[in-house]
Amino acid sequence: MSHMRRYLDVLLLFGSLIFGLLSTEAVYRVWLFAKLRVLAGPVRYDPAPSFGVFNPPPWRFDPDGGFSYVPGLSFWTANVNKGEFVGCSQPQVMANEQGNIGRVIGSYDAADIKILVFGDSFATMHFNGDTWPNLLQRKLETATGKRVHVVNFGRDSFGLLQMLDLAAREVPRWKPDYVIIAFITNDLIRPRYWRVVREVRGHWRMIMAMEPNEHIDPGPDTSTNEVALVSPAVTREWCQAMAARTAAGDRTAARTDPTVIDLIKQYNSIRAENPRQIIDPGHYDPWTLRTSYFYNRIALGDTFRGTGVRARRVGYASIDLTSFVDDSKFVGAVRRVLDTGAKPILVHFPVRPEVERRKQYLWHESGSTDETQGPSLVKSLEHLLGTQTINLLEFMPPVKDFTPYISSPTDWHPNAEGVEIYSDALAKALVTGDRLSPPKR
Repeated sequence: MSHMRRYLDVLLLFGSLIFGLLSTEAVYRVWLFAKLRVLAGPVRYDPAPSFGVFNPPPWRFDPDGGFSYVPGLSFWTANVNKGEFVGCSQPQVMANEQGNIGRVIGSYDAADIKILVFGDSFATMHFNGDTWPNLLQRKLETATGKRVHVVNFGRDSFGLLQMLDLAAREVPRWKPDYVIIAFITNDLIRPRYWRVVREVRGHWRMIMAMEPNEHIDPGPDTSTNEVALVSPAVTREWCQAMAARTAAGDRTAARTDPTVIDLIKQYNSIRAENPRQIIDPGHYDPWTLRTSYFYNRIALGDTFRGTGVRARRVGYASIDLTSFVDDSKFVGAVRRVLDTGAKPILVHFPVRPEVERRKQYLWHESGSTDETQGPSLVKSLEHLLGTQTINLLEFMPPVKDFTPYISSPTDWHPNAEGVEIYSDALAKALVTGDRLSPPKR
């Protein structure tokens, strides 16, 4: 009798556990559906937003490369925090005379080793004018005893597709000895997009579009940056007048100035028309028995892990390619690069979790929902370029906590110490073996 009682108690406990888990899953699915519906709805007007404003814009439309930086442009930046003007940054220059990020050091024509770098925002992080390509140039000169010149064609938000689009134009012009293509895992699945700056309905927009149309209007297939606005009203005179008013004790100016009010309207008009970075409620299946959304969220940190459901928004969307061979524009770009005789060098830059786990590719953390897509893309990339990817992790010291070398715990871009580590690792990688052997012309 006691054995039977114990058996019933265990069965009851087990049944209660199953019932509890199923109930939790059901409640979570109801909450999830309601949450997705709210997120997909119109955004509320925000009377106290925070954002920055550029004038003039430091980028311009480029039909070949998506966008380019304006060479040597000096621009003002105004800052609004919680609906109040908090000041203007002194005029600064984003790009050098070449239209690239970082200082130009030495003569390209006089160099013994000429290198072009094509990369993403990691290559645009600069500290006292130094990017990792700048540091790489100095370290290679020290290591080889030769005159080295590195030209940095890094562009923020670029993926592999646009790196090669830009390389196809620039490599034949510059005729370098080596072409470094530096990418993070996420760059493998980034789409092509074009950056357009134009006035729309009385307000300026920095639009990200999926087609090379300089006259495109905001729509479901575009996105406008919500925290980096563009406005010709942010002038030296206005900045100085606002600084004088606030310094004189005018506490209302920061919130009631007509330009500040109009900038807040501009911010909200952009948000109201922007496609949201959300999961479409219509793509969510609340009845599926193939997965546990609650388990995915708690154990894996991603509610839709393995379901194929993902947020779609230009600038954040990902490509569906499984092989770069299937993109004819990409294949043509590779051919034009190789036809110059320049030697291609593929380099994978590990981001924070990859460094800390000593794993070259973490596909899910990169935004990929299909872990077979990434390896397939890498294989096709290496096949087309005829070279193997350098795993930069092999040349970096083991680091259990990489946060001292990045911008913040949630922003994995390298800080000043980070660009030192990356450039040092790449210099070591390039001087070993025959990676800097003369290219075959």
